Amino acid sequence: MRINRQQKHVIFFGEDAATHDLAQGFIESAQIDELRCDVWHEYGTGWQSTTEAIELVRMANYPLSHLVLVIDLDKKGSQHIDYLKKQIADSPFKNRVY
Repeated sequence: MRINRQQKHVIFFGEDAATHDLAQGFIESAQIDELRCDVWHEYGTGWQSTTEAIELVRMANYPLSHLVLVIDLDKKGSQHIDYLKKQIADSPFKNRVY
């Protein structure tokens, strides 16, 4: 079931198929309201591509959208997080991207 983009909702965007599957498992939990969460079936091509989701989900058009970027951390995890934080900080939607 698709979410109503005119109501408050959360979109999960994974960096690859594995993180997509992780997010899908999260929203399938009995504790999550499936009408307000969605995992995008399109996903990135690595951790750097996840910030492109800000444009893909058209956050400017949907002020009630919240976006969760799902990435896995490897040996350079702290460097990746620093990079992503900078990219998000430059976004006008930074208060709705996690």
